[in-house]
Amino acid sequence: MNNKISIVLLCSLLLLGCKTPTLPSGAHKTAGEQLIAQAQKERDDAVAQLRAVQQQLDNCRESSAALEVEYGKASKQAAECRAELARMQEQVTSANAAKARAEADKAKAEADAARVAREKAEADAAAARAKAEADAAEAKRRADEMAARQKAQQDSIDNEAAKNDITLRKENFQLINASQDQTTEGYHIVVGSFSVENNANRLHTLLTEQGNQPSIARNESGMFRVIIATEPTYLEASKRVAVVRAAGYPDAWILVHQ
Repeated sequence: MNNKISIVLLCSLLLLGCKTPTLPSGAHKTAGEQLIAQAQKERDDAVAQLRAVQQQLDNCRESSAALEVEYGKASKQAAECRAELARMQEQVTSANAAKARAEADKAKAEADAARVAREKAEADAAAARAKAEADAAEAKRRADEMAARQKAQQDSIDNEAAKNDITLRKENFQLINASQDQTTEGYHIVVGSFSVENNANRLHTLLTEQGNQPSIARNESGMFRVIIATEPTYLEASKRVAVVRAAGYPDAWILVHQ
């Protein structure tokens, strides 16, 4: 608006300044023509300047319109960028929330797995304790039953031995002068006891010559027990004692490894 006013004022001043002067009365004709030509020139110059200014104004208008168009495009692009940024921020927020939920779900799953594993371990430990207690109880019951059977058997053997007047002894001993198939297990019928090994060897030789398979047991006290035979059970051993006594060894008795 200020530019327009300035241009109008300039044009008015130029027109006023270019007004054809009034020649004085009686002036020379050539000088008047020169003044008119000068004025005409000044007016033409002013018009040219006015046109130049008008052209500049048009150019400014075009530049302003172009700038307004560019500004509109830039504003649109800025709005689109802001919308895209808002959309990306929303996606980031959604992704962070999903990540937080996934981490929370993972932590919950791990906690549940740990709880299940702990409960299983506790259940397994309880089952193992219960099984161990049951096994121990069963082992104790079997041991008690075995001890009871052994005691009853020993009592029966002792009673039978007392009834038949058969001595039954338990000793720690090692077999010497024995065959490979003879062991310390079973009920051994002893027909002689010696503190001197040579005496035991002589009896061992005699029994061998008689067709027996004797052996010698040396106990912890250094006594040598000459064994004429071995039976797997007390009943068979007691019967064998009776036969051995009748064969000339009245002091025969039964030896059991302790």
